[in-house]
Amino acid sequence: MDHQIAVKKLAAQRYMLGEMTPAEREQFESHYFACPQCAEEVVETAAFVDNLKAVLKAEAAEAVSSRDVGRESLWRRLWRPGSGFWGMVPAVAAVVFCVAAGYLQFVRIPALRQSLAPRAAVTALIRPSDVRGEIPVVAIPADAAYGIALMLVDPGSSARELQFEMRRPDGALAEFVRVAVDGPISGGAQVQIPLQAEKFTPGRYIVSMRERPSETASWSEVIATYEFEVQRN
Repeated sequence: MDHQIAVKKLAAQRYMLGEMTPAEREQFESHYFACPQCAEEVVETAAFVDNLKAVLKAEAAEAVSSRDVGRESLWRRLWRPGSGFWGMVPAVAAVVFCVAAGYLQFVRIPALRQSLAPRAAVTALIRPSDVRGEIPVVAIPADAAYGIALMLVDPGSSARELQFEMRRPDGALAEFVRVAVDGPISGGAQVQIPLQAEKFTPGRYIVSMRERPSETASWSEVIATYEFEVQRN
């Protein structure tokens, strides 16, 4: 799945709402880990849903606690036949829609974007371990959600999917990422991988890369290893 298709199909929103088939979900997850724009959109959507749930829950609790149980509720009186409420439904719906749209456009979405703004991270180029040089550092700012690792890859010409397995020196698994390959990759190509700050504490990490020619094929043996260090500042 490429970025244009993900945007056209509202993939991030459908992913968060659980509306994808298992195959679509796997394709989007492969794309998500390699696309910062889609990754940020998923984070924004999740934050919006969580905030909306919290607001609705708080308003519902407040309404229940402040209601006079000895008096017929306003909703029951409005829904009673002959109350005149039904004739006002179209107008009320239009007003609610305008208020909700305005709230999203001018309040909620700008606030979410502002809260997510300090997410820029230093991008580090990670070369295979057999290439001499110092261990590269991925610096993740203290207020950032992720850092970016650019893996320098040179897989076989038949590779259609790559897998990166990231472990700490003690062998503990930190993360594994699968990336779909649209076509043959020439030597020196780069694969962009977000590193979630909550999963990557400061320290060294060892990465093993495998490949396979199709989704139904078995993974190859490790064809490249990498090392990098995470720092928080």
